[in-house]
Amino acid sequence: MQNLQKVRKSLADFDPDFTDYIIKILMNIMNDDDNCVGLNAAFHILKSINPKDSLEVMAAVQLIGNFELNNKIRGYASYGCGSEPMVRITNQSIKLQNAFFNGMSTLKKYKNEPQNINVNKVEVSKGGQAIVGNVTKSDS
Repeated sequence: MQNLQKVRKSLADFDPDFTDYIIKILMNIMNDDDNCVGLNAAFHILKSINPKDSLEVMAAVQLIGNFELNNKIRGYASYGCGSEPMVRITNQSIKLQNAFFNGMSTLKKYKNEPQNINVNKVEVSKGGQAIVGNVTKSDS
């Protein structure tokens, strides 16, 4: 129950009904019983993502679910179920991994973390101009 309280505390800025709903989803995803080991792992993931609003919480929960499902699928592959089912399981795992990284990328963009682009070579034609240095986008 202590882990459950940690999750509640980490989501204290959100509506209590929303928090209860998220905890219910996380317990279902992690297939948790009363000892809340999976919920504790989910708490640490949520803490590292540091969601600022309910959409970020939902995206984080989606990523946690994807990660957990992918690990279960890979666990099934270790049972030695023949080459054709093994190929299907591997393909599903690859799709989930791609979805996970796409989700991480989307969450990062949503959080509006700055993106750095390094340009190593610039060619300027006669009459052209180039900016050298840091360029930032204004919000106006």
